[in-house]
Amino acid sequence: MLMFGELLISKLLLLFAIFSIAGWVGELFYRNFISKNKNLNPGFLKGPYLPIFGFGAVLVYLIFLININLILMILISTLILTLLEFTTGLILLKFNIELWNYSTKKFNYKGLISLGVVVIWIILCIVSIIWLFPLFKKINVVPNGLMLGLGFFYIIVISDAIIRFYFLKKKK
Repeated sequence: MLMFGELLISKLLLLFAIFSIAGWVGELFYRNFISKNKNLNPGFLKGPYLPIFGFGAVLVYLIFLININLILMILISTLILTLLEFTTGLILLKFNIELWNYSTKKFNYKGLISLGVVVIWIILCIVSIIWLFPLFKKINVVPNGLMLGLGFFYIIVISDAIIRFYFLKKKK
């Protein structure tokens, strides 16, 4: 039987994987049906996952676990997601990688964040905090088979990242 800390870590690993993949699917849908950017792979890595969404989901879930006012929870979560997007964009620009550019959008800051995207973060935070995370919190066990699958997922993601950074460094 898993202890509380082990269960929390297992759940966070699962949450990261789910939201990384869901974020990739969402970005792909947005880019192909809404945006003019038809880039097939919306991320830095080659696989069908966007870790920025996984990290964001984990951070918002940890805030969800704190017993604070709902409005404050949504505001803090939105701020964290916006800072995560901005910081990730800055880091990628240091490597001459531009995966998004909001400079043509109104109310943007350095092309890395924009009011329109902040509104999307607010909506995603509301949906996650009110509907998804309460269901996710009820998970009392992560089956061994699923943990094995998560292990393979993380081996693939980490290998993908190592290979991408290796070739990125080699280009310089």
